[in-house]
Amino acid sequence: SSGINAEYGHPETMWEFLKTNFEAYNEKMQNSPFHHGYLIQVTIGNLRKPEQYRDVQLFFNEHDPGNGMGGVMAGLENIQSNIRWGQTHRYNCRSYFYSYARRRAKRFENNVEGSDVSEWT
Repeated sequence: SSGINAEYGHPETMWEFLKTNFEAYNEKMQNSPFHHGYLIQVTIGNLRKPEQYRDVQLFFNEHDPGNGMGGVMAGLENIQSNIRWGQTHRYNCRSYFYSYARRRAKRFENNVEGSDVSEWT
């Protein structure tokens, strides 16, 4: 779970997988409280939208995580932190990427004007 989240960046897919298979997962992991909570936390902790936060809350209101409740609480805190980070830094990131794209486009235009296009073929 955490490997797929970290390596491939698909927290939504992992969350959907956990919801779909929660009953079997919950039954198998009840005897391992640390791992149970940790796997829930890393599965939901990379979500970053308010509607995902509400979805997680509603899901665990209807499905008792048992000894994984600590992971649910930590994961919800992570989601809140991700939402706050996005709200705080969204404009800075957007500004950076737009200015980066403009610089790259200008550099590309300058290189094209001064070069022989026949070299590219």
